[in-house]
Order: sequence, then structure tokens, then C-alpha cells
Amino acid sequence: MIIIDLLAIVVAVYTGVFLIQANRQTEFHSKLNPSGQFTNDIADAEQLIRIGNKLMDEDKYEEAIYHYNRALELDSTFVGVLVDRGSCYYVLHEYDKALSDFTAALALQPDHPIAHFNAGIVCGALGNDSMMVSYWEKYLELEPEGELADRIRQFLNKHKNAKREKDKATTE
Repeated sequence: MIIIDLLAIVVAVYTGVFLIQANRQTEFHSKLNPSGQFTNDIADAEQLIRIGNKLMDEDKYEEAIYHYNRALELDSTFVGVLVDRGSCYYVLHEYDKALSDFTAALALQPDHPIAHFNAGIVCGALGNDSMMVSYWEKYLELEPEGELADRIRQFLNKHKNAKREKDKATTE
């Protein structure tokens, strides 16, 4: 039953929001040269990110990852790009890489709700329920009225009740 509920949430995410691809709010850093102009690296990174986002929207995940990788080579602190690339890896069932990207994003921005949500999805796919719960509880702390907050609360309540029942059955 828990697996079915998790799948329902994943399907809702996949069809509705699709891992909330960082809401396309990629954080562009203001790296200016002495004359106050953006450096070419940032302009190049922004273009690579736009291309990656377009490819991701077209379900061309490997190609999107390539462009995100190139952007991250120019500046590895683009939190939104790490989240988007992690989402691509998730769709490609490369869960370890996806989780690595989400945790890297969280190392740079610990209160990034979407990275917490997505990391929870990946942990669920990897069968690590305790980490899934932890990430989703943090998401709810950060976004108590977020788009998926009610569904996550329902799932977490079912998950906790099922765990209690299982623990109770094993102690009897």
C-alpha cells in the first residue's frame, strides 16, 4: 500500500509538476568584470542553461545533461542547474547521480525546498524510506503551503501508520 501511495505521488509529480524543475528559477550569479559588464563565462552559462531547459522540456534528458554539465563547468554553484540535472538523472533511473546533484544543491543552499522534495523522491525510489521522510518533512517545514504539501502530508501519515502497524505486528 505504501508503494502504491508513493507511486501516486510520483505520478502526480511526473504529470503535473515533474519534480518541480526548480521552477526554472535558475540562480544567475552577478559576476561582473571591472567595467560592470557580465563576463563571457556567465553569458555562455546562461545560454547553456536555456538550451538545457529547452531540451529537458522536450524530454531530451541526455542532451539536457550535457548542456547542464557544460554550464556547471563554468560555474559549479548554479543551484537550479544542479536540481534540474538531478531531475534528468532521476528520469533516466540514474538515482545515485540524481541524489548526488540534489545533495550538492542542498550543500550550497540548505533551505532549497525543491531540492529537498526531489531528494525525497529519489530516496523513495532507492528504498530508503527514512531519508525520504526526512527530506519531505524538511520540504513541509520550508513550504507548508507548497503545491504538493497536502499530498506529502497524507503520504507521510499513511507511511507512519503502516510503520507503526508493522512494528506492532513484529513485537506481538
